[in-house]
Amino acid sequence: MLPARGWEARSHGATSYSTDYAGGAWEPMLGVVQHWVDEGYIQIPEGIAMCTSTPADVLGLDDRGRIAVGLRGDVAVVSEADVCDVRTVIVEGRVHDFR
Repeated sequence: MLPARGWEARSHGATSYSTDYAGGAWEPMLGVVQHWVDEGYIQIPEGIAMCTSTPADVLGLDDRGRIAVGLRGDVAVVSEADVCDVRTVIVEGRVHDFR
């Protein structure tokens, strides 16, 4: 049973559950990643992969989730001190600055 704010996707023989629920509280995934980085469980690149390339791989989205030639190239620029602090987003070549 999924939490009310979750969803399920099936692709390539895998089932992916997405939810904001982690660690006993509702928190955006970047908040969970920041907590795990702060606690020393993971490094920032590993945490970012949890939010980008891992879900893309599970869902079979071969054109996103990484920065590489020929891929979509959507990028979120975050503060190293706080990955929840999204500074700039680049989507389809358009820059959206939040500073």
